Amino acid sequence: MFRLLRKWQRRSQKLPEDIIDYKHQCEQLVNKYETLLDQISQYMQTEERLLGKEETEVVTPAPQDTGIFELLTIKGELLRITEECDKLMNKGFREPTIAPLQKEAMELLIGQLQNLRQYSDQIEEALLDFEEKLMEVEELASNRGLRN
Repeated sequence: MFRLLRKWQRRSQKLPEDIIDYKHQCEQLVNKYETLLDQISQYMQTEERLLGKEETEVVTPAPQDTGIFELLTIKGELLRITEECDKLMNKGFREPTIAPLQKEAMELLIGQLQNLRQYSDQIEEALLDFEEKLMEVEELASNRGLRN
């Protein structure tokens, strides 16, 4: 009986506006992140034609065709999202929570942000590897261009 009463009390507690606002900020950040992931996926599919071939089969692209500038833009956007994620996490750690439901909600949101932060680090590492490969292709294209 008391368990049922406690559950009912927990569910009837409303989250304060600042926590609801924080939740919306987290959701917006996740949406930005998902949009960036789509952009990264499209970019890598486009550039894969340069990196997936044997060295002898590599098409010699013009430097502007390798998309290094788009990669730098993507990396800049990832950095901005990562910084925004860090700020939201810090804000979440400072947010006072009194009721158990508030604490649970904040823990879930902060946990999501921590996962997002880990994914950002992994993606940044993958982009750095991709950038190195792209630079190798550009160098190869440049060397072939100088020979002609």
